[in-house]
Amino acid sequence: MNNKDKSREQLIKELRDLQEDYNSIKESYQKDISRHKLAEEKLRENELKYRNLLEQAPDTIFLVDAEANLLHVNLAGQKMLGYSEDELCKMKTIDTYPIDEMEDGYRRLRELRVMHSGETQHFERMMRRKDGTLFPVEIHVGALEHGNTHAIIRDITDRKKDEEEIKLKNKLLETINAEKDKFFSIIAHDLKGPLSAFLGATQILTEEIQNMTLEEIKEITISMKESASNIYGLLENLLEWSRLKRGTMDFIPETFNVKQIITASIEVLTESARKKEIKINYSLPEELTIYSDSHMFETVIRNLVSNAIKFTPKSGEISVSATATPDNNVEIKIRDTGIGMNRELIDRLFLINERTNRKGTEGELSTGLGLLLCKEFIDKHNGKIWVESEEGKGSTFSFTLGNLKMS
Repeated sequence: MNNKDKSREQLIKELRDLQEDYNSIKESYQKDISRHKLAEEKLRENELKYRNLLEQAPDTIFLVDAEANLLHVNLAGQKMLGYSEDELCKMKTIDTYPIDEMEDGYRRLRELRVMHSGETQHFERMMRRKDGTLFPVEIHVGALEHGNTHAIIRDITDRKKDEEEIKLKNKLLETINAEKDKFFSIIAHDLKGPLSAFLGATQILTEEIQNMTLEEIKEITISMKESASNIYGLLENLLEWSRLKRGTMDFIPETFNVKQIITASIEVLTESARKKEIKINYSLPEELTIYSDSHMFETVIRNLVSNAIKFTPKSGEISVSATATPDNNVEIKIRDTGIGMNRELIDRLFLINERTNRKGTEGELSTGLGLLLCKEFIDKHNGKIWVESEEGKGSTFSFTLGNLKMS
C-alpha cells in the first residue's frame, strides 16, 4: 500500500473518531438538555404545588421581606382582612394591626424584631380588617431565605369566645359553691346558736319550774321568745334566698305608697327598738309612690332597719328617708348612730364568699345573709345599694329603685 492510500485510511479513521466524539458530545448535550428541561419542569410543578397549597390553605399566610413589606397574601388572608392582593402588597405587616398613635414607633420596632429574628415565633394579638373591625389572631412566624419570613395567621375569635364562656361558667360555678357553703355554714353555726339557747331555756323550765319565781319564769320566756324570733327571721331569709336562687319566687311589681309600706314594714321591729330605747325618725313624702314588688321591698326595709337596730347602742337614733331623684327613681336612706364599720368590712358586705357576721351591741346574732338578700332583691329591680360608714360614727345604707311613679 502506497503512502497515498495510508493517508486516506488515516483520514477516514480520524473522521470516524471525530464523528464518534461528535455523537458522544451530542448525546451528552442532549442528555444535559433533557435533565435541564426535566429540572425546569420539576421546578414548575413544585412551584405550582406550592402556589396551590398556599392558596388552598385555610389559614392566612403572609410572605414578608426584610423591611416587613407584604410580598404575597393568600386568598384566605385577602378574605379575612377584606383587602385585594394588590392593596395588601402595598402595605406593611404593621398596617394590618390596630396601633395607638403614641406607641406606633415602639410597636414597629418590636414587630420588625419579632418578624426577622430568624427564630420561630408564636404570639397572639389583635388585627384590623379593611372595614375597621378588630379581631384576635394567633400568629406563627418563621424565617425564609434572603431575610424574608412567612407568617401563618389564624382567626381565633371563636376560641376566645369559648374561653370567655368557660370563664363565665367557672365564675358561676364558684358562685354556686360559695352560696352552698354559705347556706351550710348558716345551718351549721348561725342556726345552731339560737336553737341551742331555745332548747336550754326549755330544759330549765322543764326541770326547775316548780322552784322558780314568776319573775324568773318571765325572764326565761322572754329569752325563749327572742331565740324563737331569731330562728324565725333566719329561716325566713334562708327560705326566701333559696326560692330566689331556684327561680321559684314570683316577681310581681305594683304601684304603692312609699310611706305606708315603709311604716308597716318597720312596725314589727318597734319592740326591738323600744327595748334598746332607740328612736326611729321618718322623712317620707305623703305623695311619693313607687312601682315595685311589695314583698321584696318590705323584706329589704325590714332587713336594713333590723341591722340598724342591732348595731346601734341604747338611746341611739335611726332615720328613714325617701326622696325622688332627678332620673325618675326613688332613693331610700336608712341612717343610724351605731358602731359603724371599717373599710375592709364595707368592701366585704355584699360578697357571698366572705364572712361578715358579727354580734350586735347587745350580743344579737348576725349572719350577713340579710344584706345578701337585700342586694339580690334590689338587683332584681335593676336598682343599686351602697353603704357609707365610719367606725364609731354610724352607717347609712342607701338604695335606689327605678320606675318611679308619682300619685
